[in-house]
Amino acid sequence: MAAEPTDLVKMKLTFWHKGKVPGDTIEVRREDVRSWHGFAVPVEEEKPPVKAPTINETKAEAAAHKAKQA
Repeated sequence: MAAEPTDLVKMKLTFWHKGKVPGDTIEVRREDVRSWHGFAVPVEEEKPPVKAPTINETKAEAAAHKAKQA
């Protein structure tokens, strides 16, 4: 039976395993993560970078807010 995608955890190898080298990413079942201790570490999910508003955008938002209030 195949594992559901929500039951899989991405891990980065820290040791060689079945032809894979350290640094390779693998997927393991959530309940098997503990058994990989010492051989792999969980991969942090990459979050999209938060874009800081520019000065022009901030001024435009402030002007729009003032226009709403008027």
